[in-house]
Amino acid sequence: MAFSSFNSIEYHDANWVQIEDLYNLKNAKSVKLGANNDFTNSEYNMLIENWLHKEWDMFEKLEIPRYKWVSLRLHHVLEDVEVVTVRRGGQSKYVL
Repeated sequence: MAFSSFNSIEYHDANWVQIEDLYNLKNAKSVKLGANNDFTNSEYNMLIENWLHKEWDMFEKLEIPRYKWVSLRLHHVLEDVEVVTVRRGGQSKYVL
C-alpha cells in the first residue's frame, strides 16, 4: 500500500518493490523508482497490460531506470500494446 495514496512517488532505493506493488497506483502524476533492476521483460509487460485495462489512470509518468546490463527486450515488453515511438535528444520515448 506504499503507492496507493500519493500524488508523486520517488524511492531512491526501491529494491523492496515488487511489480505487483505498482498495480495499486491510482492517479499518480509521477512515479520514479531507483535501484530496482529485478523486473523481467514479462513483468514490465504485465504492468503495462494491467495499466491499460484499469478503469482509472494509474500514473501519468513512470520512470524505472535500469542499472544492470540485463537485456530489456522492448518487442517483448510492448507485445500486444499499441505504441508511438518518439526520438528526442538521442533517446527514444514510448507513448502508450
